[in-house]
Amino acid sequence: MNFTKMQGAGNDFIVINNMDNSIQLPAQLIEAMCRPHFGIGADGLILVEPSESCDVRMNYYNQDGSIAEMCGNGVRCLAKYAADAGIVDASKPFEVETRAGKIGVQVLESYRGVSTIKVSMGSVSFETKDIPVISDKATLLGEKITYKNQELTYGCASMGNPHMAVLVENVDSFPIEEVGPYFEKHAMFPNKCNISFAEVIIRMPVIVMVAKTEMVAPPMTHCGMVVSRAENLGTKPAISSTTAAKPKTTRLTTVAVLHRMGLVGSKVHACLSGGDLVIELDGNAVFMTGPAKVVFTGAYEMQVPNEEEALFAALREL
Repeated sequence: MNFTKMQGAGNDFIVINNMDNSIQLPAQLIEAMCRPHFGIGADGLILVEPSESCDVRMNYYNQDGSIAEMCGNGVRCLAKYAADAGIVDASKPFEVETRAGKIGVQVLESYRGVSTIKVSMGSVSFETKDIPVISDKATLLGEKITYKNQELTYGCASMGNPHMAVLVENVDSFPIEEVGPYFEKHAMFPNKCNISFAEVIIRMPVIVMVAKTEMVAPPMTHCGMVVSRAENLGTKPAISSTTAAKPKTTRLTTVAVLHRMGLVGSKVHACLSGGDLVIELDGNAVFMTGPAKVVFTGAYEMQVPNEEEALFAALREL
């Protein structure tokens, strides 16, 4: 089975052409393929398939073989693959079918093997009833909440999952691992909540937002970010992050909340190890522009590991 290993802003994916719908991959095989060191190694696997409603379909699976809705970085990789293979007409915008709905995509440019692709990530809601969060107020932006006698400012939003962005003085010293789970299970969030912690600073002449991410088990995420405000300095806000948070909309939702709270502009640059991202807000619509590139291509022998092999592989990784 031929595959293409691709990466977008540091997230890597195994991309496979399934335009003839001939490939059916069991979860155990997907997990084996995505396993670092012992397989190809990837954050997820994408089957490129035909669509009855869009130009192409993204059949996306998590690293553990479970079915996933979509991933912004993955959509860009699929878009580059489909464009390079002639599956779609990259000279104009096209649509990708995902389990999360239709995603608008546009290939802006390609240079030395790297394609810059803009993806419509959907809309963000700040309405408490949509998040959901229990409150008498229609929105919660710039509100106060107390944790162990410390008053914190926060804002809430949703891009398909509940999110809370909390402002702190220093993300490096703030007890993210302690406070994150507390807010995640707070009574105000009936369905739990993804939590991010943001520190607002000003650095000259380059404005940088540095993220320190603390990963927890899905579906909830706690992450810390350092955000720079740039409007008054005549430069564009930027973000630098070393890891990606789950779910994939965490960074986007955080930026949307900070924008509504007046802390960042409507266009935020994210400087990541895998390439720069640009997050743009137009009303409640959120767009993400970033790179996608081919890492290598190859062929994989389709052999599902037995339980004993899987057990020994897992033990070797401990």
